[in-house]
Amino acid sequence: MSKPLRKCRVCGLEANTTEELELFYKQPDCLYGRRTICKKCLNEQSLKRHRKYPLKNVYSNMIARCYNPNQTGYENYGGRGITVCDEWLNDRQAFIDWAKTHGYDPKLEIDRVDNDGNYSPENCRWATGTQQQLNSRRTTTFLEKGTRICSRCKIEKPFSEFNRNAYPSAHGYSHYCKKCTSKYEKERRKKRGKQETL
Repeated sequence: MSKPLRKCRVCGLEANTTEELELFYKQPDCLYGRRTICKKCLNEQSLKRHRKYPLKNVYSNMIARCYNPNQTGYENYGGRGITVCDEWLNDRQAFIDWAKTHGYDPKLEIDRVDNDGNYSPENCRWATGTQQQLNSRRTTTFLEKGTRICSRCKIEKPFSEFNRNAYPSAHGYSHYCKKCTSKYEKERRKKRGKQETL
């Protein structure tokens, strides 16, 4: 019997054809350009590590968002000048200690109180996904000023310029101002009309 092209070192899964090699992660410097661990086992190992060291993962992701230009979302963090304070940047344990004494829960995510501020003990908290959405630049609302930013034209306008809706993440107001909503509806009707004539 011929030797398999690849065999998973964890579960023993064998790849005997080039199609079956797709079950293994790519790595150019390896034989056949594939790693010796299948995708399923590698994903399970990553999940176990994440569950075992959740705060280390939160910390690593925070650093990557601010300092790694190749990281997804970098343009929203490091790309616009968001950094991590020296205390946390130079000492991961200091961040972990802060997290444990400030309400860390695996179900919560780290959130900056001031969305334009840096990651620091004074500007961070643990929040639910919904709370984070309320605090994101995309759905920015200035309750004390009674304004919000339209997601389409990016202009800050009073609440009266937005339609009411039932979504809590929008503070009861649409993400698009009335003017942009009207434009969007007209464009949609035009497209629908063109499709019907085809």
